Amino acid sequence: MSAFYSFVYDDCVQLLTDGAFLDESGILRAIDRKVFTFANHPIAIACRAASAARAFQTIADLCDFIDSFGSCDDADAVLMFAKEFFGRLEGKGPFDAEFLIAAYSEENGPCHFIVPCHGNWDIPAFKMV
Repeated sequence: MSAFYSFVYDDCVQLLTDGAFLDESGILRAIDRKVFTFANHPIAIACRAASAARAFQTIADLCDFIDSFGSCDDADAVLMFAKEFFGRLEGKGPFDAEFLIAAYSEENGPCHFIVPCHGNWDIPAFKMV
């Protein structure tokens, strides 16, 4: 696992994460990017997980899911599809990962959401909270 932070301000969302990839023993194995952006929308997704491959595959699957609906005109449509995607993912069972979504919504302005894919916290799994 790793760390990420998100801060919402009146005019933006600031997202901070490390780039460390650790093995099961906590040994640093790689440093790379953990934030993924949408080219045409003000949205960024950061992830942390016991398995980086699983987290990255989940983000790739999310992008494919959104693309399957055709062109999204705004960030709010992308957020709506992301909410649907994580809801459907719940049926595949829990896994040790969290996703942080930072966005500039046309309707709500700067916002962020955490999506845990496990039941380790007091917030619902697979829900954009």
